[in-house]
Amino acid sequence: MSEFSKKLGILIGSTLISLLLVVGLAEGYGHYRYSQWKEQYALEGDWYNRLTQPSQNIQLMWEYRPYGQYASIKTNRFGFREKDTISTAGPPGLERVAFIGDSITLGLGVEPEEMFSAQFQVMAYANHQKELQSLNFSVDGYNALQIQEMLTSKALAFNPDLIVYAMCLNDFDFKDSSGEKIRYFQKPRSFIFERLERELLWRFYVDDFHRYHYGKNNAAVMDAIAEMQRAAQSIKARFLVVLVPVFNFNAEGAGYPYAKLHKAIGENLRLKDIPFLDLFGYFADTESHSSRYSLDIWHPNATGHALIAEVIAKQLYGSQ
Repeated sequence: MSEFSKKLGILIGSTLISLLLVVGLAEGYGHYRYSQWKEQYALEGDWYNRLTQPSQNIQLMWEYRPYGQYASIKTNRFGFREKDTISTAGPPGLERVAFIGDSITLGLGVEPEEMFSAQFQVMAYANHQKELQSLNFSVDGYNALQIQEMLTSKALAFNPDLIVYAMCLNDFDFKDSSGEKIRYFQKPRSFIFERLERELLWRFYVDDFHRYHYGKNNAAVMDAIAEMQRAAQSIKARFLVVLVPVFNFNAEGAGYPYAKLHKAIGENLRLKDIPFLDLFGYFADTESHSSRYSLDIWHPNATGHALIAEVIAKQLYGSQ
């Protein structure tokens, strides 16, 4: 071996050792910062003796505690934002509808009677003479995979006749849309890769997060929804996916940046023969700015919940 080759080998070896040392130090510092962040996050969140608790189901990661309370959200003995009088056995002869989803379905920011699941029950009878029982099974921050698991592990036990998955574009995001709950319950595998991904996301997808997560996770989400439908069919229940828009559009729906994404989602679901209702067009038809119906770009206000309930009830029972 030549002298040059020896020196080159030493240089490469020392460089690799230095690189590994830097990576090790960076990951170690990341672990230290993470433990500090986690402690502070727990104190600032709804963790201690209030609403959220760790779940024994590792796929759910977190769930609501029975009789929990945080802000205006109160849970029943089953840990859902529903009346405590409900039981797993439904009222005899009465159709039972289960709504599943995240904080939108939960009714974050509105009163229990204003949730679209509650208004749906009222409107189904008032507008279509359909008497039923509507139940809300939703947890804030859940993505599509968690919602699927929540349906199969919890909601099916209540024997619904119809399952309505109120979907939103955040459901494709398996990391950040939970308000960092996922990061709290599931430590990143690498703090360096986590930082790099966030930097690249901000640099190249600063106004395009939904398209990024859709492109990354669409296949997994569609598989999860197909599993939801199969779970519904296993108890002879019907299944419907309802897509709630991001509340970021002008009058008549003008300027909505995700119309093509809605169309793609609808096409994917129809290819799997999954019933689908896109709510964006119904909001656009009101010729109103999205602010009329929303608390923020994610969450509908009481008026928005009412429109959602009205449209779903008409879609399901309008021809009866």
